[in-house]
Amino acid sequence: MKEKIKSNEFLVIENAIKSILIENNFVLIDMDITLGKDALIVLYVFNEKKDIDSMAKLNDKIYETLEKINFLKDGFSLEISSPGINRKIKFISEFEIFKELELKIMLNNDDMIVGKSEGIKDSKLVITNDNETLLLDIDNIKKAALNG
Repeated sequence: MKEKIKSNEFLVIENAIKSILIENNFVLIDMDITLGKDALIVLYVFNEKKDIDSMAKLNDKIYETLEKINFLKDGFSLEISSPGINRKIKFISEFEIFKELELKIMLNNDDMIVGKSEGIKDSKLVITNDNETLLLDIDNIKKAALNG
């Protein structure tokens, strides 16, 4: 599976907000960054409780931190969202984050597998379906998504 490449801006923002997310029991899944005159930062975050009120409070805390980042000094808009029930998996770390959730996986040979993620073990994705445990080589996964 090819992972999405994180830009320098992504890494700066990720490092700046990491502790805020941890303190509030959220995990950063992904972000979209549009820089320029109408800069927009969209953060996709996940917590097992799916607590919308906590997301709103998180917005205020993160906004204050992002205001201190040099490339955002001219202003920006911030949106915080859940990853969505059919999110396409872009990072290998998501297989751990979405443990216990059902995934739809297409292998390089176009076979489809649907099952519950048990995370990564020995560089393989562990999936359970129909009382069967499958070990999938990450390199053999063409694409994957939450099966909401």
